[in-house]
Amino acid sequence: MPRIAPVGSTNVDSKVAAALFLLQVKASLDLSTAEARKARTGNSDDFFERALTSFAKDIVRDGGLVSDQDLAIARKAGIDDSLMLEIVANIALNTLTNYANRLADPEIDFPVVQVNL
Repeated sequence: MPRIAPVGSTNVDSKVAAALFLLQVKASLDLSTAEARKARTGNSDDFFERALTSFAKDIVRDGGLVSDQDLAIARKAGIDDSLMLEIVANIALNTLTNYANRLADPEIDFPVVQVNL
């Protein structure tokens, strides 16, 4: 039996929390500075979002070789197999985008925004 099944999706709030944590940016979302800081550091007040960002951190830290214990913790928090794959897909997409932008070195044609969180 495979460790995870390739189906499913997640809600927008969870994707936003993971994206803020992984990208460490404050997007034009309706978040206060404190909420954005918590999302960036994986310290959301919401239990599920904390578990989601913690699991995303495990994946990045371990290069995808997440331990059975970390998988069990994520599942106990309500992260199912489909959401695990979605988190991996978001990490891969963000990594691909970052690498492509570094190769292309596009000219930034808009004002740079300073974010102090």
